[in-house]
Amino acid sequence: MTDHQEKRRAVVNEARTWIKTPYHHMGRVKGKDGGIDCATFLLEVYERAGLIEHIETGNYSPDWYLHRDEEKYLEWILRFGVRVDHDWIGGRDEFLSVAIASEPLPADVILFRFGRCIAHGAIVTEWPMIIHSFRPIGMVVEENIDQNNHLRHIVPGGYIESRFSGVFRFKDWVSNG
Repeated sequence: MTDHQEKRRAVVNEARTWIKTPYHHMGRVKGKDGGIDCATFLLEVYERAGLIEHIETGNYSPDWYLHRDEEKYLEWILRFGVRVDHDWIGGRDEFLSVAIASEPLPADVILFRFGRCIAHGAIVTEWPMIIHSFRPIGMVVEENIDQNNHLRHIVPGGYIESRFSGVFRFKDWVSNG
């Protein structure tokens, strides 16, 4: 097993230790008496797996993404990750991507757009399985992304569209997978 594979496993194993932690806006405490939101979940997992230093998010309201265009969530992720799928985020070419030929790998981060900007993220365990702290469910869960209808929305014309906004990978793994 390579060093990158071991680090990926450490991220997934750490993420699983948070399962059933209640959803709590801006929380950073593991376990049934704790709480965490989707952003702080990603940051805490990567920090506890030893891959990043502590990232302070500052104060943000629970519905910031409905009233602002600032890509706060994306800024936190770009401190340690790089986009690795073929698409652009909202057509904005300052977020250059590195093309990958395969599906997301364990420990990759998947981001989703809610409201006006990217406002949700999850960690891939084994595609299409993800772990995330999800407010509609009320806790950290591992689930099949294809079975979560909250990650899609109905657009004009009545068809369902994904809220998917990109796959991000730890910067040190981009050249080595």
